[in-house]
Amino acid sequence: GDKLIRSVANVMSALFGTESVYRLGGDEFLIIEETPDRAGAEALVKKLKEGFERENLSVAIGLEFSNGDGEEIDQLVKAADEQMYRIKEMMHREMKQKS
Repeated sequence: GDKLIRSVANVMSALFGTESVYRLGGDEFLIIEETPDRAGAEALVKKLKEGFERENLSVAIGLEFSNGDGEEIDQLVKAADEQMYRIKEMMHREMKQKS
């Protein structure tokens, strides 16, 4: 439990620094990062996935963008959270099919 959470936090902090990574609870973390465009964000997600793979960990990532028009952070986090749960469900179904 705690060892796993520390491993997850270490992977994310190594890539994004401790100022950008927040633990929401359980195994959920929030990363707030400024990127110029979707391609830049997707490159960061790729690096994050590679970091988890090196630690033999799987990860589901929900990605959401602010266009600078004053969206509420709660709305952005909720949208990313919903996306992450859809990905987790797909991963769970794939694992069940393989077993």
